[in-house]
Order: sequence, then C-alpha cells, then structure tokens
Amino acid sequence: MLYIYTDGDYRMDNGTYSGAAVFVKNDQIIYTMVTYDDDMFALYSLAGEVQAMKKALIHAVTEMNEYDITVIQTHNGPLQWADDTWRPNNVLSKQFMSTLRLLRRKANISFEGTRGDAYSIKADELSARELGYTDIEPPATDIHSFLRLKNPRFDDYLTLKSGYDEASAKRTAAEFSAEAQYLGSQIDDRKLALSAMRWYERGLPADKAYTKARIDAMVYKERGYDARQRSSSVLYQS
Repeated sequence: MLYIYTDGDYRMDNGTYSGAAVFVKNDQIIYTMVTYDDDMFALYSLAGEVQAMKKALIHAVTEMNEYDITVIQTHNGPLQWADDTWRPNNVLSKQFMSTLRLLRRKANISFEGTRGDAYSIKADELSARELGYTDIEPPATDIHSFLRLKNPRFDDYLTLKSGYDEASAKRTAAEFSAEAQYLGSQIDDRKLALSAMRWYERGLPADKAYTKARIDAMVYKERGYDARQRSSSVLYQS
C-alpha cells in the first residue's frame, strides 16, 4: 500500500497557491512533490491540494507502478467527489475527477481525511515553503519552547531534544507512571510505545508524545539508525 499525504497553501499578497504530496510506503517517506500555480487562486489552499493530489496520483500510477493507493488529505471536497456524494462544479474539480476515473481503471485509489500525524505535518510544511513564507520562526529545541507552540511544525518535532534524562533510563513499561502506561498500551509497536511514554513523562501531552515518537522513528528509519541506539531525538535537516 502506498499512502500519499497532501496539503495546500496560498498567499493573499501575490495571489499564488501551492500544494505538496508526501509519498509513504512501509512507514517511510520515499518521495515528495510540490506544485505551484496561480490559475485558480480563488479556491485558495483547496486548489493547491487538488493539484498536488492529481499530479501525485499520476506519478504514482504511471511512473512508480503503484496500484494500491490511499490519499490522506485535508479538505472534505475531494472525499465527497471521489465517493460520488458531491458533484464537481468547477473546472478544477472536474479535471481532478476526470483524471481520477482514468487512473482507477488501473489502480485501487481510496481517500481519507487528515490524520494530523508526522506525514500530514510534513506535507503542510512543504506547501508553505514552496510559497516562500519567511515568517516561520526557528524550530523549538527544548520542551519549554515546544509547549508554548499552538501548532507545532514538523521541524519543531524533529529538533526537540531532551538529552539523557530520567525518562531515558526507563526500559520497561512498568517503570512509567500509570498515565504513561495507558498511552503505551494504545500503541502496538513496543519501541514506539516506549518512546512515546518517555516523551509523555518529560511533559508532552499524549497526542504530541505519540507524534514525536512517530517522527523520531521515521527519521531513524530514513537514516538507517536503529532506534535502540539512541534515546533522545536527533537534529534532522530535510
């Protein structure tokens, strides 16, 4: 199964929009794609995401020979178009559905709403960067800075560091608090569960502790690290 995470963004100051797609297979990013245009700016970020979905699906089926695909995206429209519960009523949506019908002759393509996980965050950042946003603050590097952020970005999770601390030394679920153990019990992968429990003990809310653990695991996998070799996060430049 290939998962494609998409998102879009726009700029009011110059009337442009962008979209991004992150291709994930076996829990690893294998490809990223961005698109930039201004022809359908009236649809704002939706235009960028739909264009990104269209280009990503074409690339996945015709270039990568992937035939079992799930698209995780942020808008309701494409979900309803794809299920024939909402009729496309503009040029962009009609073009997208025409392309989708052709690709579905070769591939099984399904759609889901955003999961808000590491890959969704990555797609969001890529689409923003394509527009040249320069008002993004440097990523947080410590717990206190991170907790002040309303909407942490991918790089915030990546650069968040703890150093070797009390939580780092814990190796079994029994060593954690009852709340942390409950969080760990909801995660099937043991290494991922331990990592999430450590970040929870350091002060991250449960959802952010899980996202942090997922991002760290993804980075280790991309770089060939074994998560057991490191107990704290690494600085990763994408």
